[in-house]
Amino acid sequence: MLSALVGVLISTCVLLAYRLRNYGRRELGLPPGPPTTPILGNIPQFPRQFPFLQFSRWAAEYGDIYSLKVLDRTMVILSSGRAVKDILDKNGLLTSDRFQPYALLHAEGIYQIFDHASSHRWKAMRKATHTFLAPEALQGYWVVQQTEYLRLLRDVIDSPKDIYTHIKRTTASVMMTLIYGKSIPHYAGSKAELFFEGTKTLGTMSRKTKQIRNAFDQDLFPQCEDAVQSGKRTGCYLENVIEAQAELGLNRDEVRAMGRVLLDAGTETSASFLHSFVMAMACYPEAQSKAQAEIDQVLGSAQLPVLEDYGNLPYLNALIKELHRFRPIVPAGVPHVASRDTQYNGFVIPRGSIIFMNTWGIYHNPEFFEDPDSFKPERYLLSEFGTKPGASIEGLRDSLPFGAGRRICPGAEMASRNIAMNAINLLWAFNFSKDTSGTCTMDLENYLPGMEFALKQFTCNIEVRSEARASLIKRACDAAAL
Repeated sequence: MLSALVGVLISTCVLLAYRLRNYGRRELGLPPGPPTTPILGNIPQFPRQFPFLQFSRWAAEYGDIYSLKVLDRTMVILSSGRAVKDILDKNGLLTSDRFQPYALLHAEGIYQIFDHASSHRWKAMRKATHTFLAPEALQGYWVVQQTEYLRLLRDVIDSPKDIYTHIKRTTASVMMTLIYGKSIPHYAGSKAELFFEGTKTLGTMSRKTKQIRNAFDQDLFPQCEDAVQSGKRTGCYLENVIEAQAELGLNRDEVRAMGRVLLDAGTETSASFLHSFVMAMACYPEAQSKAQAEIDQVLGSAQLPVLEDYGNLPYLNALIKELHRFRPIVPAGVPHVASRDTQYNGFVIPRGSIIFMNTWGIYHNPEFFEDPDSFKPERYLLSEFGTKPGASIEGLRDSLPFGAGRRICPGAEMASRNIAMNAINLLWAFNFSKDTSGTCTMDLENYLPGMEFALKQFTCNIEVRSEARASLIKRACDAAAL
């Protein structure tokens, strides 16, 4: 009996030693990458803040696809449009699962955006979301959005130093109205403030995070249910999903979670981009002047902008594209996970690998972009994707900042409209410049660490371009009873 136990113990130790020996090692067939450390793999070299910068340095050394090891887990980093197209687009059926963010799932319980792509719940959410974001539906939302954009202009006139929170209120109110049928006229003490407080604490895995997130919609969702039952509907998105709940095969908690998913997706990223837009105008006055001259030539000063004007403003279009390139909101992408082994260029991407789309690395590669660390909207007037002459454009597209494959953001069109209209409005109405606070800079140190590339709170100088424009804004607000 003793000899048998000793034999089992020895066998277990040998097996454990063998498994630990392979921990952290790059298996045969994987894409190349930086040298690994036994057991830990590449953990000692893994950056704790702004990982996309190190991802891009490694891409310059190991190519547009390389691998990292974190213990026994494989990460694959894609740093070219071609690699993204071949792996995430063409092989989307095999590379469309998501990495499970445990801090978020701990706070939320259900969060469909990270469900497996083959799950019924994810497919049901995607189906309902596509209905919400269909082109004809987007047209129907315009009145609501225009009201919020007008309110933003008025708020900036009234208290220009608070533009950081004015933008947050605006993006939250647009999405709140469309999803829950409730607008947010003021930021302090509002649902918008509660929402952003909750997103700020998500990484802490604390009980407070869960309490804040639950408090946010504990009254909003029941109000939508009551509206459907009583027939006194506002026409918002969640009312439509509640009505189709049985057809979609979703339970109450799953429907409630859909509202929070959409609010998260459409609120914080839009606010972050508009913050960077304002900062770019303050930091690059020459670009601001060119965009304003173009807007003035098309619109003049006697009428407020409309969305249709955006198509007649090539320089502003180029400026927005350049800002997506220069300071992408999700610079390392939202990671995918391979559901099965995948082949690419003679390499194996094993099942379970975490796949990063290194958007920063793609857009800051000097092989494709002239002087990539400079803000130059003109590059998008010289070529479709801002690339230098002779550079490959395979896999590049305007939607790349919104993801790739089956997991591309379904709200890309809504976000683009939101950005376009606010950009025209703000440049038509205001001049932006640096102030003496020291917070007005686009240096990386002024951005918060995390998956989303968001500016820290800042102030800048803002002046109305003329009294005539200010009066026009105020009259429009009065007409809209704001």
